[in-house]
Amino acid sequence: MNHLPASSHVLPAMHGALAALSIVASLFFGRFWWLTRDRFFIWFAAAFGIFAANWVMLAIDDNVPHHAPFFLVRLAGFVTILVAIVLKNRPPIRS
Repeated sequence: MNHLPASSHVLPAMHGALAALSIVASLFFGRFWWLTRDRFFIWFAAAFGIFAANWVMLAIDDNVPHHAPFFLVRLAGFVTILVAIVLKNRPPIRS
């Protein structure tokens, strides 16, 4: 009989679900990029792909998720979103 608390099985399942939803969001933005060819959407697709990788890392690792690699992966995702916003709001280049 397993004497582990129920929450020890729920957390990896939640991380897996969040990874799957991040992949869905990435595919969603990838589809909009395919239709519009706007770079903004491909940057967001990449960011959610990075977030999906982070959730997979958390689901696989049994240690406490307060380690630098987890924060650095999340930081890369948020920086990607920030780059997308800055590039979208940049004035057009005049020739």
